[in-house]
Amino acid sequence: MENLEYANAYSEVNEILKSISKEDYEKIPKSKIELLKKCSNPNYKFNYNPNLTLEEQNVSKRARAIIAILFRDYWATDIQRNKIVKMQKNEFSRLEMEKEKKYDVNNIFNNAKKNKENTTSDNEGIIIYKKSFFQRLKEKIKYIIIPLIAILIITIAIIIVIKYNESKETVTPIEEPENTSEENVMVIGINTENTTSQEEQKQPENNNKPEEPTQEPTQEPEQTRDASALTQEIYNMNTTIGTLYIPKTKLNTKVYCNPDPKKMEKMPAFLYTSGGLNQVGITLFVGHNRRNGKMFSNNKKLAVGDIFYFTDYEGNKKKYTIYSKFTTTSDDTSFLNTNVDVPTIALSCCTDASDDNRIIILGRAD
Repeated sequence: MENLEYANAYSEVNEILKSISKEDYEKIPKSKIELLKKCSNPNYKFNYNPNLTLEEQNVSKRARAIIAILFRDYWATDIQRNKIVKMQKNEFSRLEMEKEKKYDVNNIFNNAKKNKENTTSDNEGIIIYKKSFFQRLKEKIKYIIIPLIAILIITIAIIIVIKYNESKETVTPIEEPENTSEENVMVIGINTENTTSQEEQKQPENNNKPEEPTQEPTQEPEQTRDASALTQEIYNMNTTIGTLYIPKTKLNTKVYCNPDPKKMEKMPAFLYTSGGLNQVGITLFVGHNRRNGKMFSNNKKLAVGDIFYFTDYEGNKKKYTIYSKFTTTSDDTSFLNTNVDVPTIALSCCTDASDDNRIIILGRAD
């Protein structure tokens, strides 16, 4: 009879597990799942309704006890599990103390002796004593099982209380971040007004606004201010900002964040950007011509069509193709005011002659 009740309980548990999430189901070891299926009663029909509580569906105590154990071992958080284990230990200790007090060995034999003295014959005494002993043994076994079932029922009650308390906790809504415009966020590599295509990309955001009058293309002071801010931000990094690689001259070098004289003895340096590193706009790198094959000494060998690569400090790598090469004076910066629609890098170094001229190489990203 008892085995049948456990088999029915296993069947109930199997039906309940069909309604839990896949994530929780997979937390149970496969060996446990197979054992539950193997020990269940195939002839017992139980339909579980996830919209009703276990009590409302007359789920057996044994099935609820098994669900409680599964919750404790596989689904509970560490805090929940510690609470359950602690309360189980306290309850088990209390029941054990009551059991020891009630079934103390001395009390059992004293009662047996008293019963023996009250019998009218030795044979009857023996018969009564044997019967009393086995009855007590049976009751003792029963009192070992009953506390265990009681503990499991208490565990279920604890789980219900914990779940109820958690459901009452209010969840603080996630506040949306404050609206930040591009003017308030400094991001290296974003040019907000260097090309016409970028301005056109912003137009859909203002579909409901009346068209503003066409402005005259004389916004260079504002562009210079944005470029200065981007340039100054890179200056303040105080570290290398990327790697420049020129296959034709076999130059592979770091690029420093500002034209620090000591750093430029070892590597070229960043001097200016109108849009950001590897972003739409012109970025200028300067380096020494040592006339010894190092640094930018071999830039004079580069020609239109040659390529070079720049990988910025964030790991973004772009290939640049040289489209212009010329010599100009050191104070000529007109090439930096050219409107471009792709990331563009300018490489600048002095000529081999003892004058103040510079070799300028312009490369655009493919």
